[in-house]
Amino acid sequence: MSARGVPYAVTAWVPVGQNPQPKEFDKAQRHPAGDSWLALKTPEERLQTYREFALKLRDALVGMRQSVSAVFLGPAVKDRPVETRSRLMDELEKSGHRVVPGPDFEYEDPDAVRAHLKSSLLAIHFPGDSLDLEGLQAIEESFLVARKTILIRSIGSTLSQDEADLLKEIDAQLVAGGRFAGKAYSRLDGKTDDQIWEIVRREVRAARFQKNKSEFAVGIACEERDLSGAKALAQLITEAGVTARYPSFDTAASITE
Repeated sequence: MSARGVPYAVTAWVPVGQNPQPKEFDKAQRHPAGDSWLALKTPEERLQTYREFALKLRDALVGMRQSVSAVFLGPAVKDRPVETRSRLMDELEKSGHRVVPGPDFEYEDPDAVRAHLKSSLLAIHFPGDSLDLEGLQAIEESFLVARKTILIRSIGSTLSQDEADLLKEIDAQLVAGGRFAGKAYSRLDGKTDDQIWEIVRREVRAARFQKNKSEFAVGIACEERDLSGAKALAQLITEAGVTARYPSFDTAASITE
């Protein structure tokens, strides 16, 4: 396990020069366990230990995959909405993000939908061309539990009366005092798939930062005469939930530090 709790597997380590063994290796599981070596085993024993290692590696990769931040994709129906959803899924997966739910998921279980929404960086839905009741309910649930919701209406798709009524209700509930007041929300209409992906890519990056911003720190450098301004800027950054650091500048040379 790495310092951030992500599993990984290494088959061998050969020190080069003065490079020490990484401290994370102290926590690593040796395979085979104990002081035995593969070279001393019989062919049958080596085959068995290879199989055991393959299972361990599989479990480590599954754990690694589960540790990746997820993006929720709601259902889509017919033609362009389906194509747009498929494009986004491919792009997100290629960029290292995990897409939930899985391909065989049925949106009929509201508890399962809610669990996926809560565990995701943001939720993306595809109103248009008559979503079924489960798809509409997933959109509404997204505004209750998701960190941010993005509604994408693909070019050429049309809203059913139920979809139009739901979007109108959402707009009404986003105002102060409404059920969705203060919820982070974006709506994309009439965009090409390329434009949609660029926007989603930025939104995922921003959501990832918001989730993990306590792990970041901002260093501020300035001339000595601007130190008061640097302190004021550091205060603003700190109020946003990010640690800001600046040295106490006694001389101009400390700018290098």
